[in-house]
Amino acid sequence: NFNLSKSIFSGLIKSSLIYTLASFINASIPFILLPILTSHLSTEDYGLLTMFTTLYGFLMPFIGVNMEAAIQKRYYDNKNNIASYIGNCLAISSFFMIFIIVITYFLKSVIFNLTGLYYYWVLCRIIYCYSQFVILTLLVLLQVSEKPFYYGFTQIFHSLINFVLTIIFVVIYLMEFEGRIFGILLSSIFISILSLSILIFNFRINFRINYQYVKHAVKMGSGLIPHALGFSLIMLTNRFFIVEFFSVSDVGIYYTAVQICSVISLLTFSINNAFVPWLFANLSKNINSIKQKIIKFTYMYYLFLIVTSLIFLFVVPLIYNIAIDSNYHSSIVYVKFILLAFIFQGMYYTVTNYLIFCEKTHIQGIITFTIGLFNIPITYFMMKYFGLIGAAYSFAVTYILMFVFTWSAAYYYFKMPWFKIKFS
Repeated sequence: NFNLSKSIFSGLIKSSLIYTLASFINASIPFILLPILTSHLSTEDYGLLTMFTTLYGFLMPFIGVNMEAAIQKRYYDNKNNIASYIGNCLAISSFFMIFIIVITYFLKSVIFNLTGLYYYWVLCRIIYCYSQFVILTLLVLLQVSEKPFYYGFTQIFHSLINFVLTIIFVVIYLMEFEGRIFGILLSSIFISILSLSILIFNFRINFRINYQYVKHAVKMGSGLIPHALGFSLIMLTNRFFIVEFFSVSDVGIYYTAVQICSVISLLTFSINNAFVPWLFANLSKNINSIKQKIIKFTYMYYLFLIVTSLIFLFVVPLIYNIAIDSNYHSSIVYVKFILLAFIFQGMYYTVTNYLIFCEKTHIQGIITFTIGLFNIPITYFMMKYFGLIGAAYSFAVTYILMFVFTWSAAYYYFKMPWFKIKFS
């Protein structure tokens, strides 16, 4: 038993350290830049930057079609033809990028009314989304082929360029929120070109169209579009109602708290990156003793997540005093509720993996999109009766519901010993 446990978890722990470090550095860039941005941008500019960020979640599902999940699953089913499969996924994404550019052009006035962003910035976000899909394709391939070092190097190199360009544009050239956007966009384009080169020359990706691959990738990926849109709807709803009830400046203030709390979201995302390939590989074995250990590990992880979040909550006032401009200090009241949301987000990651593994992504999409729609009246009434803190209340409630319903679906569609664990 000791040898089995050691065999199962040693690889996970080793790769987790690399994935967590790389993802932490990559996703912590907005957090590291927070003191710089809050001191160089007005609350209104920071609000516009937040609205620009929101567009990613709305546009990415239509440009990437969530095909990274299809690539991941395809690799475990038939890795021999993965190069051709990925080439078809990239071709599909290219087609959808062009399609979205045309559609958003005709909807530019609607987008401006909702976000305050001109079409020029929307076009920048579309290009960024496509670049990110190319990068994500390489990262997924590195992840499933168990190359955590190269995965980590790609993410860290990307982060470094992003950071340097942002400092140059915002601090040296004083370009305000436009400088941050250029830093994000140009770093992503550069890394995507390198990623595409690696995919073509190192992994021998080819672009010969195979309609069977196209059908499979679109079918599996599109099942996750409602899922991704549901998440985007949650974020967009919060930001839209803050602008509607308050102002763009309040968006900047509120999302300062979200950015600070995203340390926990970053941690759970990084751990899940390491957990998924290990989980899928072991679920494929269909061994009850391994399933027992997976669930035991999951419960231990939940406890770790709660304790870590409580410790972080006590550190937050120090972060505000040291790193955040005083104009944004009022956002500290939202922190504990946003933290609660991110705790349940981390727990959600652990159960949604089972729906992906058994290819029930349409169920995942139905749950997320339904809760995203339900979030609209929740956010409206909570903000109407409680003020700006109502956005934090609804954020927490939404993620609690997301976890509960997704866990219920995972329990139904993929049998795991959730209630048969002995901790002796």
